Amino acid sequence: MKTILLLTTGGTIASAPGPDGLAPQLSGDDLLALLPGLEKICQPQPLELLELDSTNVGPCHWQAMAQAVWSARGKCDGIVISHGTDTMAYTAAALQLMLENIDLPVVLTGAQLPIEHPETDGKRNLLDAFLAAATGPNGVYLAFDGKIISGEAAYKQRTVGFDAFVSVNLPLAGNVEQGQIKWEANPSPCGEARLLDKLELQVGLLKLTPTSSEKELDFYAEQGWKALVVEGFGAGGVPERLLPALARVAEKMPVVLCSQCRYDGVNLGVYDVGHQAARSGVLSGGLRTAEAWVVRLMWALGNDMPLE
Repeated sequence: MKTILLLTTGGTIASAPGPDGLAPQLSGDDLLALLPGLEKICQPQPLELLELDSTNVGPCHWQAMAQAVWSARGKCDGIVISHGTDTMAYTAAALQLMLENIDLPVVLTGAQLPIEHPETDGKRNLLDAFLAAATGPNGVYLAFDGKIISGEAAYKQRTVGFDAFVSVNLPLAGNVEQGQIKWEANPSPCGEARLLDKLELQVGLLKLTPTSSEKELDFYAEQGWKALVVEGFGAGGVPERLLPALARVAEKMPVVLCSQCRYDGVNLGVYDVGHQAARSGVLSGGLRTAEAWVVRLMWALGNDMPLE
C-alpha cells in the first residue's frame, strides 16, 4: 500500500470557531481521524507545515511548501496538501512551476466548510485528494468537488458553493466517480526533476476599467516594478488613450495582456484594438488566467527562465 504524506497548512478545512470567527486549529492527526475508510486507500503520514488562513499565504509560504515536497521525495509515493481555498489557485500554479518535472503526484485540496461541520465537503475532498495522490500521474493538481484540476488551470469561482473551483481553458485532469478516479491527464514530461523556488516579488496586476488612466500604468514603471499583468477587455482590447503609456511600460518590463473574461483567453489578432495593443510591445496572455500569469512572471524572473 502506498504511503502518502499529508502536509497541513491551515485553511477552512482545519478551522474551528474562535472569538472572531473561524480560524485554523486542527492538526494533521485531527484531520486524519475524521476520515473513515482512508486505510483502504493508503498509509497516511501527517506533517504540520503551517497554520494559516490562506488569505495570509504568500510567496514565502509557496517556497516552504515546495521545499517540503522536495525534501519528501523518495520517502513517500505522493503528497496531499490541505490548504485554504481563497488563494489555493495561486499556490497550485506556483507549485506546478517550482516543482519542475516532479516525480510524484502532489494534490492540493481544501473545503468550503470546516471538516467538523456536519455538512462539510472537507471529508470528501480530502479523501479524493488522497485517492488522487495514490493513483495519479506525476504532477501538481487540485482536487475539489469531484474534479481533479491541473495546477496552473485552477480558478476559484465561488465563495460558498461546494463547486468552488473550475479548470480554465484546459480539460479536467480527472473526475472522481463512485470512489474511483477516471484520469484524463497525461504523465508529466520526462526530464530531470528540479526545484526552482526563487521568486521575483515586484510583479503587479492591473485591471482596466473604462475610466483607467495613463497614470495607473506609468505608476509601475516609475516605482521600479519588474513585470506587469494587465487585464484588458474581451479578446485583449486596450483603450486607445492608454496605448502610449502601455508602450512606455512595455519598454521597461515584460507586460502580459490577459482578458477579464474567465474563458477563451486572449487573441490579439482578431480586433484592431488587439493589433494596436500588440504593437505596443505587450505579450499575449493566451489561455492562461491572470492569476497564473502573475505567478509565472514571478517564477520566470526569479529563476531566469523564458516567458512561455
